[in-house]
Amino acid sequence: MSIKEIMRESEGRFQKLHKLINEIKVTEEDIATKVAATLSIANLLVNDFFFAIDITGKIIFSNDAKELGYTKEELAGQHITMLIPEEDKAIKWNAFLEIINTPEPVQAENIPFTFLCKNGDKLSLSLNIMDTMILGTRIISGVARPPDSILEDRIADKVIDKLDHRDG
Repeated sequence: MSIKEIMRESEGRFQKLHKLINEIKVTEEDIATKVAATLSIANLLVNDFFFAIDITGKIIFSNDAKELGYTKEELAGQHITMLIPEEDKAIKWNAFLEIINTPEPVQAENIPFTFLCKNGDKLSLSLNIMDTMILGTRIISGVARPPDSILEDRIADKVIDKLDHRDG
């Protein structure tokens, strides 16, 4: 092989390597953008209280209910009525039983709901609920959030739209 041929082959390899490096940089930038957007969305949800209860009202999953002052460990296995002010317990529990006794799946959004905080204070949040079947068991899942989270949702939607447009 002549020196010219070796040089052409090396130049071709160099160009392929340069192209690959540029593709990796673009991929790293895309990943960084997506991670930043995901973290932004996660930060918007940090105060949301996520929970799931079984048909008896037992909390089977939750995150930390920071707004209410509870950790997920404190809530695990407890009855959901511990989070309802005494004067509302009968009405709210009966409403829950109506959901359970409805054969069709139930979904409701932005229900004004007063929760009882660990310190005894009451906090009004917006409640979204959905019931699902998981492994043959009916589960009611919910998200409680401050009412002003509507603005945060709009911001999150814009971030998601930007990411979708970048991918397309």
